[in-house]
Amino acid sequence: MGDRRGARRKATSRRRAPRRRTGAARPAGAALAPAAEAVWPAAPPPVEPAGPPGGGGPAAASPPLPSRQDQPGDPLRDFFFREGEPGSAVLEVGVYAPPRPEAAAPEEPREYLAFHIGEEEYAVDIRWVAEVLKAPVVTEVPRTPPHVLGVILIRGEVVPVVDARRRLGLPGQPAARASRAIVCDVGDGPVGLLVDGVSQVVRLPPSAIEPRPQGVGGVDPETLSGLGRDGSRLFILLDVPALLRVPAVAGGAGERA
Repeated sequence: MGDRRGARRKATSRRRAPRRRTGAARPAGAALAPAAEAVWPAAPPPVEPAGPPGGGGPAAASPPLPSRQDQPGDPLRDFFFREGEPGSAVLEVGVYAPPRPEAAAPEEPREYLAFHIGEEEYAVDIRWVAEVLKAPVVTEVPRTPPHVLGVILIRGEVVPVVDARRRLGLPGQPAARASRAIVCDVGDGPVGLLVDGVSQVVRLPPSAIEPRPQGVGGVDPETLSGLGRDGSRLFILLDVPALLRVPAVAGGAGERA
């Protein structure tokens, strides 16, 4: 019994004895040395799941996680489609294209025979023109209107000749070397129209033709059908049927004796 008590006292005295310092004392204010980093053992490699018995095949797939639709009490469950549930119709939305304006129909130009009287250029619809002749020898006929010069013979047919100058109210002038007779036919037989000279055939679309200005027309305004523009050129368009129509003269005044 006494030996046990002596051993306990010795152990107690050893625990209570102050520890002795070894090595040199650390001066005041010296920084503590950084502690060595702990070296942890490397993480073990992931263990691949074993394949099915017999080997060779891939690992069995894990069971699918339950969808949100199957979770009770989920407030968003009504916003998800369930498997086999028909979806709503999807509207086909195309790219908006503004309606294209309808292309205007191309204008069909009409042909006019251009000629000049004095310094002005005139033109008549070529559909009324039968032929163009050099200034012929005109035979005067009595008791004819002042603008009718007389008649000529074309291939055995007697054709009256109208002076375009006098018909338009311009002063008369003897035929020159460049003068031409434009033979027109509006359905009542051929009639020659004497002009100072023929220029060319021009093609004018309807958009290039303007109506006759007010206050222009000379003796008979109906003889002018409009104005035609071809670039910088301006043509006075004549109405051939009205031009060849014999105007009424009161009391027979103005007839050739």
